[in-house]
Amino acid sequence: MRGPLDVWLVTETFAPEINGVARTLERWARGLVTRGHRLTVVRPRRRDLPDLNALPWRVHAVPGLPIPMYPALRFGLPRGRALGRLWDAHRPDVV
Repeated sequence: MRGPLDVWLVTETFAPEINGVARTLERWARGLVTRGHRLTVVRPRRRDLPDLNALPWRVHAVPGLPIPMYPALRFGLPRGRALGRLWDAHRPDVV
């Protein structure tokens, strides 16, 4: 049997934001961690978030811009090369 997976979730929205996608992904993330998998969440950087080091998964924050009409939400800017370098150095099992 295979051991824990190294999973990277790349998303525009995630907890503590309150919307259906963010809450569903958080439940999915907690399920993975509970089952022993290693999770890294790639999400747009926000200054108003609580301490991300206290979470049961790693967070890789990328540059983002506010979404028009929803200033509390941000969309991530393309980071293909930067993420590619990270994944070349430590290849995840699932993205």
